Amino acid sequence: MSINFSLASDQQVHDELCRRLRQARLNAEVTQKELAERSGVAVNTIGRMELGKISPTLASIIAILRALGLVEQLDSFLPPPPLSPLRLAEGDAPRKRVRKSKKRSKPGAGWKWEDEK
Repeated sequence: MSINFSLASDQQVHDELCRRLRQARLNAEVTQKELAERSGVAVNTIGRMELGKISPTLASIIAILRALGLVEQLDSFLPPPPLSPLRLAEGDAPRKRVRKSKKRSKPGAGWKWEDEK
């Protein structure tokens, strides 16, 4: 079953992630206990996570994927973002932070007719 993540609620995405982690473990023919030993994640945590009763931490997901030999799939999860073509054309370095621009006054702001003074 496929899920449209852009239309799914946060809970639905969570449940799908937990289901996929469980299926990955089953596909690898690894018990929860074996996965716990390989990943360093408690067996109770793995069981509750697979049932969707708790939210896995990012550290747990990484450890589980590494233990299942699937850690390289993280690149598909969040690929490196490309540099902005506009910034590349201007020869700018990649951004390291974002600042809100200062509010600019609207054209004509503060201007009054002679008789309005």
